[in-house]
Amino acid sequence: EGSYAGPSLSFANAIADEVCAQYPDVRIQWDAYSYTMPVPKTVRASSNVVVRLANSWHLHPLRRDSDNGKMFLEWKKHTDALSIWGYWRTYKGMLDPCVIPRTVIRDEIRFLHENNVVRYFAEDEDPLSRNAAMLQHWLYLKLTDNPKRDFDKLLRQFMDGYYGAAAPAVERFLTNLEQRQEESREFLDRAYFETANACLDEAEQLAKDDPRSLRHVHWERVVTDRAMYHYLGRLQRQGYKPDLKKTAERFARYSLEQIENWSEFQTSSRRQILEKRLQNARDEANLYAHYPIPLPEQFAGRDVVALEWTHITLARAGCQPEYANDPDAAAGVAFYNAMWKPELPLTIGTCNPLTGSEFPVVFCAADDPRAAKRIPVPQDEKFHFYKIATDNIMVPLYIHFDNPWHFRHYFQTIGILGEVREIWLSIKFQGPTFVKGSTRPDRVLFDRMLLVKPEEGAK
Repeated sequence: EGSYAGPSLSFANAIADEVCAQYPDVRIQWDAYSYTMPVPKTVRASSNVVVRLANSWHLHPLRRDSDNGKMFLEWKKHTDALSIWGYWRTYKGMLDPCVIPRTVIRDEIRFLHENNVVRYFAEDEDPLSRNAAMLQHWLYLKLTDNPKRDFDKLLRQFMDGYYGAAAPAVERFLTNLEQRQEESREFLDRAYFETANACLDEAEQLAKDDPRSLRHVHWERVVTDRAMYHYLGRLQRQGYKPDLKKTAERFARYSLEQIENWSEFQTSSRRQILEKRLQNARDEANLYAHYPIPLPEQFAGRDVVALEWTHITLARAGCQPEYANDPDAAAGVAFYNAMWKPELPLTIGTCNPLTGSEFPVVFCAADDPRAAKRIPVPQDEKFHFYKIATDNIMVPLYIHFDNPWHFRHYFQTIGILGEVREIWLSIKFQGPTFVKGSTRPDRVLFDRMLLVKPEEGAK
């Protein structure tokens, strides 16, 4: 059949035939996803099988003349009922302000409606981390209910109802965002933030007498300020000079306000989640209050992307990080794996299952006879930078922080494409397992990671 979809869909058809004999009104849903997405040559879905196609992406919506739109039309020939799983957020790169343009939502839903799609599901976790999420949800709900609605009237109804008098300034903010992300996937530059903040300054002034609308403007600002901190080093090299003290204070107020007013957390049963979110927001605000965090002298003049502790997301169930206040840490806080019993030797390294690259760095006791081929643990209980690897920063590259490889961070791309960088990790070893005579608890603490562009000619 030229595709894994052939045998997989044939299997779904066999199941559906048995179900149909007893439950003629029940339909089976089968996913054209990942390696089952390419269209088979001849296999066709049974009449009671719905093919759910997962090829609508944030940056590649379903349009008639696009590559995924053409695939959609080919799949239409193989089934009586199509369903769509769309991705409304990015999974590669720290592009939080990205939005699905308003007209793209309209055009995609109308295109799918014209082609008799029976169901549309949009995956959009953590919507408050991106701009205009509530507008996108509004348009989605209204247009899936009736794709022929007057789009301009629908848009105006939301903008005026949600942002009040600030609507014209927010409209300019969104138009600039939509246009800039279309021009380049690396649009988060000095010009973007200068324009975005000018629009949001005006919006706040226009909504100053309307607390509800003003809160909604603040929420757009939380996303914008967070992205600015992520790219601060690059922006400063471009001559961008934000008032970091003012921005940190604003972020602290607005991010807490956002969480406290989010209706999902208002019920008593969700109170624990609310408190956790509020603490996370306080921790993040405290980190930004430390900016700019200076780079060590050894990296002066180098092209560096700095990942502080709150930017390092750790995967694997049951291995979430614990945080410790530490005056030696770059921003006063470091993380560690509380579920791992510290031991030596300790291997920290990177692995990319796609390319097969693997770079282990082994730390050992100072008196280990094999110390010549390993890194002896320093005895000063201070943070030190270690070069862990030089590798292509791309999905699915990850770094593991412990011997079982459970405590790990998956890298996002720096831009939209992979880029070769040196990976430097700031580590502190403390406690008697690592330092003779120590009375501190055994911990391997991490506070920041630097992705450093290799110097020209370096191997």
